Amino acid sequence: MGDARVHRVRFYNVEPKAIHCMAYDPDHRKLALSRADSSIEVWNVRNTAFLEKNIPGRPQGSVEALAWCNNRLFSTGINARVVEHNLKTLTAKYSVSVTAGPAWCLGVNRQKTCLAVGTEDGYINIFNITSDNLQYEKILDKQEGRILCLAWDCSGDFIATGSIDAVRIWNVHSGHATHKMTTGRNEAKKETIVWCIAVTDDFTVISGDSRGKVTFWNGHTGINTESYQCHEADVLCLALSEDQGTVYCSGVDPLIATFTRITIRSSGAQNGIAGPIGAPKAISQRSQWCRSANRRIHEHDVRAMAICHDKLCSGGVDSYLAVSRPPKVLVKHPPIPQAPCIVVCPKSRCLLLRYTSSLEVWRLGDTEKVQKNHKNGFKNRQRRHSGSEGTNGFPNDSSALKGRHGKNQNSASNSETLPLTQSPIKLLELRSRHDEHIVSAALSSNSRWLAYSTESLLRIYSLNQVDDKPHLEKLSSLPEQCVPAHLLKFSSDSSSLYLVTQEGQISVFKMNINEQSVSLQYALDTSKVLKDTIHLLEVSEDKKFIIAGDHKSNISVWREKEFYCSLPHYNCAPSALTISSCASFLLVVYVDNKIIEYNLREKKYTPFSRKLDKQHPKQWLSRNLPIINVTYDPRDNQKLIMHDDNTICVVNKRKELAPAEAKIPRLDPPLRTDEAEQRAHPGTSSP
Repeated sequence: MGDARVHRVRFYNVEPKAIHCMAYDPDHRKLALSRADSSIEVWNVRNTAFLEKNIPGRPQGSVEALAWCNNRLFSTGINARVVEHNLKTLTAKYSVSVTAGPAWCLGVNRQKTCLAVGTEDGYINIFNITSDNLQYEKILDKQEGRILCLAWDCSGDFIATGSIDAVRIWNVHSGHATHKMTTGRNEAKKETIVWCIAVTDDFTVISGDSRGKVTFWNGHTGINTESYQCHEADVLCLALSEDQGTVYCSGVDPLIATFTRITIRSSGAQNGIAGPIGAPKAISQRSQWCRSANRRIHEHDVRAMAICHDKLCSGGVDSYLAVSRPPKVLVKHPPIPQAPCIVVCPKSRCLLLRYTSSLEVWRLGDTEKVQKNHKNGFKNRQRRHSGSEGTNGFPNDSSALKGRHGKNQNSASNSETLPLTQSPIKLLELRSRHDEHIVSAALSSNSRWLAYSTESLLRIYSLNQVDDKPHLEKLSSLPEQCVPAHLLKFSSDSSSLYLVTQEGQISVFKMNINEQSVSLQYALDTSKVLKDTIHLLEVSEDKKFIIAGDHKSNISVWREKEFYCSLPHYNCAPSALTISSCASFLLVVYVDNKIIEYNLREKKYTPFSRKLDKQHPKQWLSRNLPIINVTYDPRDNQKLIMHDDNTICVVNKRKELAPAEAKIPRLDPPLRTDEAEQRAHPGTSSP
């Protein structure tokens, strides 16, 4: 990579949010999960699992259950309403109320015509799913106690529910319970809570309860056929494989237990009457669930699981989304906010850190030698600024490490510690109005402008230095086009603000620092070329090119306010893109880790891109984590720098491509003991 300064920022302390529930859409390979702050994440798991969309939560909100139907997402919670979410604008489309108190569970039948909701007061609400709404149909008979889980059978005529001390089978048409199966108790005065339930095509009902037991019931007769004490505490979630031959369960005891259906054959006399000597014996067979392998992926309570084709997705209190493929493949996705969650301002050496409902602006620390060598181009040096926890509860840089990787790929013998002459400074902290969740935020490169947006409002501030102290002033008068935004980005010269509205329009505003004013310059209509939520936006340094990409793999380019071109369509969504400093080349990385480079002047792929397309390293394409950011090296456009959640990768375009089977070299400096302990959750590991 050559010479570089690497700042190790240890003062970005994101509070992990536990995962509450999951729902999988097998038709579109989308996984939806809710977190403790009532936000909803939509992951694309068709290739490598990729955080595609984030629907902001509400203060004091709750999402207790999720369900998919024809690429439509529904949720419910303690607010006693069923909400359908607009997956393009990432807002609530509408909501309908349910009968009798908070709702704890919901489910859609196989025919995708009805949605059932279980409530606190023991009612099952049935809604018809129309093309653009939910239509209330009826409620079933009231039961004693709340309904905590439910599942439809394959015919859509019956619903199985779990509650206190009982599992019930309901006839949807009559509204009556056909069977009530009592679970029993370990202690006479301690209730058994049925937390989760699943139904197979042969009407086997599977339940998990607070005793740590998984029980198999015959749904036709209401008889307990098998029961296993597989956990030491509550079983909170179940997942049934697509072929319905395997069941996974977990809960407060984070062990993931596996049950497999086997077929037992036996031979005997027919109808109890012995046949003639030498006559063949009748062979009968029956199925039985047997406990098989156990896995320990999480360290704390597992609250949700889902089978995504051949992958098992799980999550809970530890906030990691674990994607595993038995027997040994495991990828853990950390609870990092959707990018961009950090904005770097090179000119002012400042960082904008985005949290759920607040923002922080920090100025980076510095060292005497770094300052001294800054004019010399940092020759033959690689500097890494480290941060550590300060005594006042805020992190601060305590030392800087400099070194250079030698020929030995696994060593960094030239490392030494450089003391800091200036610690990083927290300039300001800004909370959103009413603690609303922040959707997007931006800080100009000179740190004179700060903007953020929630679901309901947009705020723009000017940031000045008064007596060496930051002074933040809100702009009270904004153009009517300054509406809540899905994406915000300042130009490199800090003179323009680019805003992507919830409907997908790109508006460009002129920033006047002298008059402290904002005015609309022009707007771009993207509806004809971009069909989904815009999640990628780049602007060239000369502001002539604007590039935007959506989740349906549409990437479009505008030049000087006019539509210029669209890139060839690919079957995967882009995860990161950037434009070169000379505004000639566009680099795109897709969620399957494919890299392409496009010549904007000639409107075609570059020779490097065409050659790489024929010789992509297999090890690179098989990576389990997607690239989330990419850039050209500002000192050398022939070098590409990209990273995922735990690795920084460098591509040198000047070098000859290695064979596709060749391994990618890895440069790792030796870790200190405390650093090694911090890597407790690598991106890829074996359980």
